Amino acid sequence: NTAPRFVRGPDSSIREDAGAQRIPAWATQISAGAPHESGQRLAFETVTDRPELFAASPAIETDGTLTYTPAPEAYGTAEVTVVLRDDGGSENGGQDRSEPDRFLIVVRPVNDPPQFVKGPDQNLRGNAGPQVVVDWARQISAGPANEVRQAFTFQVTADHPEWFLVQPALSPAGALSY
Repeated sequence: NTAPRFVRGPDSSIREDAGAQRIPAWATQISAGAPHESGQRLAFETVTDRPELFAASPAIETDGTLTYTPAPEAYGTAEVTVVLRDDGGSENGGQDRSEPDRFLIVVRPVNDPPQFVKGPDQNLRGNAGPQVVVDWARQISAGPANEVRQAFTFQVTADHPEWFLVQPALSPAGALSY
């Protein structure tokens, strides 16, 4: 039995939270070995050094299609080792595995938007004076756990700025003042 062989495709680079990936014909020139071994069944085996980056680990189908799904909010670089195995066995010095090959999957970080829950609309009579509504904005978050150290500010605009002596503003803690 001679070793199976294939030609691997390029490294892969995607954005965080990109969802399931399917890259047809990633592996090409897939062969069981010598011509008389063409009836052997083939299977790709993959292992990654960063399994935490994936909700569905990298896999290669027998037609050479590469598939994987990055884990939510995960980013970084994973090295994937791939071997093609046939069912011809290794008796008498035979080879049923290709040489290991390696490629990279790079999951690039994406800045997620900050979030908050707005408070109630404000209704006042004219000449009410300065107003401060503590905790008007609630559940304030800079984004997912990997972005909690980001600084943020609120940008507030009024559709009738002429109604205010001091324009509405929100503090990072969620206090509305106007």
